[in-house]
Amino acid sequence: MDLYYYEDLLNRIAISLYGTKIVFDKKGVFEWDKRPDGSISYRSIKVLHKFQIPTTKNEIVETKSKVSYLSLKNNIYISKISDESTVDVYSSGGGMVKRYTFKIIDSKIQKVKETVISIR
Repeated sequence: MDLYYYEDLLNRIAISLYGTKIVFDKKGVFEWDKRPDGSISYRSIKVLHKFQIPTTKNEIVETKSKVSYLSLKNNIYISKISDESTVDVYSSGGGMVKRYTFKIIDSKIQKVKETVISIR
């Protein structure tokens, strides 16, 4: 597993999702947990590697309606590439958890599916 490739791919996916570069609190590579029968459990993940995040970041506290946006955790994880050249991205932040599926075609990425897992 080439971690530099996965980190670059994750950064490109994040830019395509959010339109800008975002500083995440946690990011890394994961695999889906398996049920006893061997099928994939899309409800839980097993983190394989966490990427190093710089500890110094400019913290700008915005408050709207008494909600501190600084307190919201932004996490993003990418799965290993499947045999069908797809990756799943698990993202949380702002009170919402989402799962995306992306197809990798040559060096381009294309969003195939977006699923809201939970809303706080």
